[in-house]
Amino acid sequence: ITYGDWSSDVCSSDLADAPAAVTVIAGDAATAEVLTKAVMVLGTERALDLVAGARATGVVVDHDGGAHPLPGFEAFAVAASSG
Repeated sequence: ITYGDWSSDVCSSDLADAPAAVTVIAGDAATAEVLTKAVMVLGTERALDLVAGARATGVVVDHDGGAHPLPGFEAFAVAASSG
């Protein structure tokens, strides 16, 4: 399992409606990276089907610091907190 991280401060002027940060957990690094960037570019709501269709998950952080797990992320959050 690999993940991709990307923060909107990289090019915030181009991504005004993007979340503050995204982490995607996928089966391989390339998929995680592509999906992470897709969420940043498309926005969370529009990218949910894309992430789910790739059998991936993750978490989105809004500009107020709120974390919004994508479907399936709970399994990873529980594993990390109990490990």
